[in-house]
Amino acid sequence: MINKKLENLKVMGFAKFKKKADVELHDVIASSIKWQEGFLAEIEGISFATMLMNTKGELADVIFAKDEEAFSSMLKTFSNNPLSKEFLELLDVSTTRHFKSTILKEGFSVPEDFGCLEFGTFKTNDNSTKTSTISKIGEEIFSSYLSNHEANLGHFIGQISDDTYSEVAFGKTVGLTKRICDGYLGNEKCMELISLFDPESVDLDFWVPIA
Repeated sequence: MINKKLENLKVMGFAKFKKKADVELHDVIASSIKWQEGFLAEIEGISFATMLMNTKGELADVIFAKDEEAFSSMLKTFSNNPLSKEFLELLDVSTTRHFKSTILKEGFSVPEDFGCLEFGTFKTNDNSTKTSTISKIGEEIFSSYLSNHEANLGHFIGQISDDTYSEVAFGKTVGLTKRICDGYLGNEKCMELISLFDPESVDLDFWVPIA
């Protein structure tokens, strides 16, 4: 894990993947740490990175950047970096899915010592839904619901494309974070956001940092 503790972050990258069947998890973890420290940490504007695992044993990298310029700089140099190549050799690259979210929350910084990251993506059920509407509801969800839960450590809505968004929440543990998520069905503002989703497009899981 790297954490430069920068503030007002604007971009989150999230990549899901699986390791190759004949590769040991501890080798992937060791390679990930080496890659973070030897590659990502050297890029100006990259603030935070860690590798995650979900309850199904799938893996993911999450990277937070100060701005689009920093994230693009990382992408431009990624493929030719020896540590990147070494890391990719351990993965089943056919399983990889990449998401880049523009963070719609002002003044966001990664919470300290989170034990769970909830990452969900969804498409709106109406192409006329405005980004400003989604962002406003996200802020109201935090103020009216999430802020009342001690186990919630942070939250934002991100925009992936014109009609696709992400919702990211940080919690103390998987169990407590999932319980908060389950409580959406009992909150008016949470249900307002859910009503804008195409239910077939929703992809949600809970992840813990491992590297």
